[in-house]
Formats: sequence, structure tokens, C-alpha cells
Amino acid sequence: MGLEPMLRITLESDTWVRTLGRDARDEGPTRQLLNGLVSAQSEANGWNRIIRPALAASAVRYIDAGEVQIIIPAYARLPLSSSCHHVDIYLCPRLIGYLASPPMGPPP
Repeated sequence: MGLEPMLRITLESDTWVRTLGRDARDEGPTRQLLNGLVSAQSEANGWNRIIRPALAASAVRYIDAGEVQIIIPAYARLPLSSSCHHVDIYLCPRLIGYLASPPMGPPP
């Protein structure tokens, strides 16, 4: 059995919301993260048409407060190892711990 292709996304000065990978609602943070992975290319057999729509909420793994992993399904029509895919990540503010739940009052 081979290794699973994956993206590892690490935050260094903030934290991910803890529900990433656990909240499968269409409007939830897991889907927002997956929808934020957008390729700059538009090939018929590319990321935006094949991989992105197939990414399930279960593909997201919350590793710790600073890291999530996204398991990428392999497809015969899209050999990830043989071609380059430029994928941008757009993060909704609700995905980041501090921005999702700012302090309740003024700092002490």
C-alpha cells in the first residue's frame, strides 16, 4: 500500500478551529476550507474539475491547533505525481481560531 497524497497546512501565529474535519455541514468550516483550495489552471481533467468536487469532509484531518492535513484522492485521469498543479489556498476568517472567536472583552 502506497502513501496517501496529502496537503499539510500549518499555521504559525494562530490556530485552526477545532471542528475542522469533524463538521461536515455544507456551510461549516471543513467545507469552507476545502472550497478554498482553488487551482490557477482550468484543465478538463484538472484540480478544479476532478479533485476539488470529490474532496469529502472526511479528507480533512485536524492534527493539532496549528496543523491540518487534507488527504487527496488519486484518480487515473489525474496522475498527481506526473504533473504540476498550482493550488491556491483561500482561508475564510472563520477557519482561524482567534478570528473565529475573538476575545470577549478588552485586554486586561
